[in-house]
Amino acid sequence: STDEELIDYALEKMRGLPRAKRGAQLRLVLALVIEGKTYTAEAKIRGVIPIKPSDTRIKGFPYRSLLYFPKLTKFYNTDEMTPEENDVYNHRKKALEELKPILRRYLNG
Repeated sequence: STDEELIDYALEKMRGLPRAKRGAQLRLVLALVIEGKTYTAEAKIRGVIPIKPSDTRIKGFPYRSLLYFPKLTKFYNTDEMTPEENDVYNHRKKALEELKPILRRYLNG
């Protein structure tokens, strides 16, 4: 499916839902296997899906046009968020940060 089709599909499934039931999250789970041992890290960010998506599209990341942070009054996309805000809300970075000590320990022997 295209990004636009995914956005349209999600909005169609949520049509008529009240704001209180439009909570959403992006969740990332990373797995790292070193010498047969598995390490995992998880991070998520929460927001809501408004009735209308952002007009901005980031190719390959359709759900960023749907995830809205009421606290920031912004969608989850780099055109709207400051670098500092993006740093705070970056779920990929948060998960990777959890695995950094393991990588350092392995790389430093």
